[in-house]
Amino acid sequence: MDYGYVLSRAWKIIWEHKVLWVFGLLMGLGNAGGSSSSAANGNVTWKTDQVPPWLENFAFNFSDTQGILLLCGAILLGLLIFALIIFLATIGKIGIIRGVSDVELGVQTSRLRFGELFRLSTPYFWRVFGMYFLVVLAFIVAIIVLAVPLAITVVGIFCLICLAPLAGFLLFAVLELAANAIVIENLGAIEGLKRSWMLVRTKFGPVFVMWLILFVIGLLGGFILALPFFLLAIPWIVGSVISGSNTLQLGWGLWLVCGCIYLPFLLALNGILQSYIGSAWTLTFLRLIGKEKSDGAPVMSDPNATLIESEPVIEAG
Repeated sequence: MDYGYVLSRAWKIIWEHKVLWVFGLLMGLGNAGGSSSSAANGNVTWKTDQVPPWLENFAFNFSDTQGILLLCGAILLGLLIFALIIFLATIGKIGIIRGVSDVELGVQTSRLRFGELFRLSTPYFWRVFGMYFLVVLAFIVAIIVLAVPLAITVVGIFCLICLAPLAGFLLFAVLELAANAIVIENLGAIEGLKRSWMLVRTKFGPVFVMWLILFVIGLLGGFILALPFFLLAIPWIVGSVISGSNTLQLGWGLWLVCGCIYLPFLLALNGILQSYIGSAWTLTFLRLIGKEKSDGAPVMSDPNATLIESEPVIEAG
């Protein structure tokens, strides 16, 4: 596999079709929740006499019916927001796969449009979501069945430490390739997982190398994007050590304000990063199944066609 071509081509596609940045932003919503919360640790403590009166009343009201209804409403709102984030993140993933594959295979010769790409992505939602759900559920069951008994022994802990990186690689690679198989080859959730596992088994070397490259890119990119949060926290931490709790509270407020100002830029830049990594995985999948372009000639000429392994292009049912 020409890794240099995949990496350079991925950047060229997302630069020429910047609408993919928006889908990358949507995809990034699924893993942006814990990125900045770790910066606020347990150093901020409240004394009993420092609790604001409104907070005391708020906690007290949870003992009556109105408070219980308010709590249930907050839980329901949180579940709705969570479901919306899952939907948008999944559509973002599908949109990148569909857009990049259409561009690379010659289906889309003009500029990608958000509305059209969003519309073309929605039919794949339940299949891709179901695939992720099945894999995560199986992974949780495997942890309960295998990891918990092994963790009670020293040898078991050592085995878990050794197997964890391999398990993480296999899980991530299978998920990425399965999502591409579902969208590009118009497969179901189970068929997509089978197709993905077959590719990982038969072409382990190229898949592992590309995963390692993109893992490093994602790690470095994420560190650079999160760096301003840590830089903003340095004066706050130093001031709190020198001057005490008053400076700590002031620094917390300034960090929060600056963090809110930086947050839109963080989401936008993370969208570009996610769209690049997703594009590279799609191009990797196309090359693994032998559907890359040769001599610049488009592979597909029918926008409604789909790819099934090495068979000729057929109409999608």
